[in-house]
Amino acid sequence: MPIRRAIPHALAVALALLAAPDPAAALEVTTLHTGLNGVSQLCFDAQRNLYATLRNPSNSVVKIPAGGGTPSTFAIGFSDPFGIVCDSQGNLFVTNYGGDRVDKVTPSGTRTVFATGIVDPAPIAIDPLDNLYVGEYFSQAVKKITPAGTVTHYAQAGLGTASGTTRRLTALFMEPDGRLLCGTFGPGDGTPPYPITSIPAGGGTRTVVCTSSIPITSIFLGPAGIHYFAGYQYDVLARSVLPAPPQVYAGALNTPGLVDGALLSARFQYPAGLAMDTDGLIYVADTLNDAIRVVNDPLTGPTPATRSTWGRLKDLYRK
Repeated sequence: MPIRRAIPHALAVALALLAAPDPAAALEVTTLHTGLNGVSQLCFDAQRNLYATLRNPSNSVVKIPAGGGTPSTFAIGFSDPFGIVCDSQGNLFVTNYGGDRVDKVTPSGTRTVFATGIVDPAPIAIDPLDNLYVGEYFSQAVKKITPAGTVTHYAQAGLGTASGTTRRLTALFMEPDGRLLCGTFGPGDGTPPYPITSIPAGGGTRTVVCTSSIPITSIFLGPAGIHYFAGYQYDVLARSVLPAPPQVYAGALNTPGLVDGALLSARFQYPAGLAMDTDGLIYVADTLNDAIRVVNDPLTGPTPATRSTWGRLKDLYRK
């Protein structure tokens, strides 16, 4: 009898990525909402309501009820809002890139200034204890903010320079083991390559996880150890089992548009933010299309037997 050897988890997932059905047949992109001027980053609360930051000139956060209802203005008064997270109590925390501060928005929609003294704050992440981690866009510094609002220096993202210019810190993600992933879309001109770094739990010296060929403005961890990435200037989405570099799986490189349908036939225009619902559907802040898009990936969520509109997806897969 032949001996059967166990396949390491990471290898098994990598094989699954390679052996998955033809993306053009199995994966689908649909448009949920349009007309969201400057939509940038997304997050869900525990009730599966979706929140999105709208940058200049809107300077607001909109709320989309669970189930995909009509967006409504939830909070205003921001100064070029960028990153957004939700804590265990349902409070939102929003970085104000143009205001050097982080604002708090209660579940009732009341906005207050939560922390100041953070220069050009852009990406934000949160840990299980509701500590916030905020990245300074130009300096690559990461600040830690406690639930009481105390701000301290946590670490440097260590993304280096390109073309003689410091790379921008544009993405943060807190891993389950406490490591903080950092991503970049390069300097202002988007010059590659784009390192992804990891800051150890508790802070300290970063290490380079891999080097991406696409810019990164959002990172999250899906099921089976697969990380997903928004490829902003390159108009694509990517995924990877780290430390393997991200590979494009939705859209087409440098081919902008607003096109729904099969995964590789879909088109985005500067997708900036990503969030995953509890049903495994991936939501995309498609910035220059002023739209929120939905990706159905069989590696993470429900797979339709036939192609469908977003309305059908809701009927079939929403809990």
